[in-house]
Amino acid sequence: MRHHRTAALLSGVIALALVAPAAMASNSHANGHGKPAAGTHSQPAHAGSTKITFKLRPNQIPQGGTLTSTLTFASHTGHVWTPLPDAAFVVTVDGVEVGSGITDVNGQAVLTYVGADIGGYVMKVLYAGDAMHKRAQRAQGFTVDPPVVAWPPSIAPSL
Repeated sequence: MRHHRTAALLSGVIALALVAPAAMASNSHANGHGKPAAGTHSQPAHAGSTKITFKLRPNQIPQGGTLTSTLTFASHTGHVWTPLPDAAFVVTVDGVEVGSGITDVNGQAVLTYVGADIGGYVMKVLYAGDAMHKRAQRAQGFTVDPPVVAWPPSIAPSL
């Protein structure tokens, strides 16, 4: 099956749409601070911890419905977490890249996603890190249900 996707980045807002084959996925949550992805280099020992938070709302939508989340990136500096501005990130759904973006001065970006195909999915936000910040990822499952159909259909009186 072929994946169709579109993405646009407008003033700190990432809007995503996906048409993909249905695939079952668990409602997993992950925050990676482990091994670097294949083909990447390890972070230097002095790189600070990085945290990504996002919550898909709602995480169960009808086909054609919209998921929304504010992504927040933070870096551990000293004893406090501070916003991580200008962090370039990638968004995938079931391993297929559906968009990318850069956080604003507050370490945030708004994610809007339209569920095109019925099924269970996992959305993942990935940050590759840099010389000062460790790589991180965060994942959350969501479900796209068949559209709601009113029953019985309304019948207009004939004149």
